[in-house]
Amino acid sequence: MKLRDQRLLASQKVKLARHARVAAGSRRDAAALRTAPFSECECYRFWRRGRVGRLNWYARAALLACARMRPRLTVVTLGVADLRRAREFYEALGWRSDSPEELGVVFFPSGDMVLALWGREELANDSGVSPGEGWGGVTLAHNVDSAADVDRVVAEAKSAGATIARAPGETFWGGHSGVFVDLDGHPWEVAHNPHWTLTPDGGVRLPDA
Repeated sequence: MKLRDQRLLASQKVKLARHARVAAGSRRDAAALRTAPFSECECYRFWRRGRVGRLNWYARAALLACARMRPRLTVVTLGVADLRRAREFYEALGWRSDSPEELGVVFFPSGDMVLALWGREELANDSGVSPGEGWGGVTLAHNVDSAADVDRVVAEAKSAGATIARAPGETFWGGHSGVFVDLDGHPWEVAHNPHWTLTPDGGVRLPDA
C-alpha cells in the first residue's frame, strides 16, 4: 500500500468506523449501491474509488448505514374537505402561511417541520389510499409551557369553531392537557408535560434516560 493510501486510510478509518460497526454483517448487491440516490455522500465517493481494499470496506459499510432512514419527521399533511375554510381555521389559531391560493395546498412553517393542508381526495390519491371517513388512528399534539397555556389554546380553538373532545384537566401521567377536533375531524392534544423540556423555538426534548 502506498504511503498516501496509508494516510488516507488512517484519516478515514476513525470517521467511518462507527458506520461500519452499525452496518457490520449487512449485505447488499454492489450494482444497487452504484445507483443509490446518495452519490453526494462522502461514504459513497470513497466506496466508488475502491483503490484501497480496507478503506473500501469501511466506506461500503458506512454507505449501508447512510442508506437507512433517518429518525426524523419533517411534514405532516392533513386532508381537508374545504381548503379555504381549513386555512382560515388554522390562521385564526395563529398559524401563518405564504402559500398562494392557486397552489392548491397550504404550508404552515412549524420550526424545523411543516404542517400542510391539502384536499382530502387529492391527498388520498397521492398517498395511494381510499379517503374513508372518521378518525385515521393519528392524534396530533401541541406542547406548551404551562397548564394555563393549555386552557388558553383550547379556548382559542373553540372560538375558532373546533369541537372540544376533552376539556383541559390533569392527566394520569402528571401533566395537564385537553383535546380539540378541527373542522375536518383531526384531533389535537394541547399538553403541558412537566417531564419534558420545551425549547425556545417550541420544540420538545425528552428527559435523559
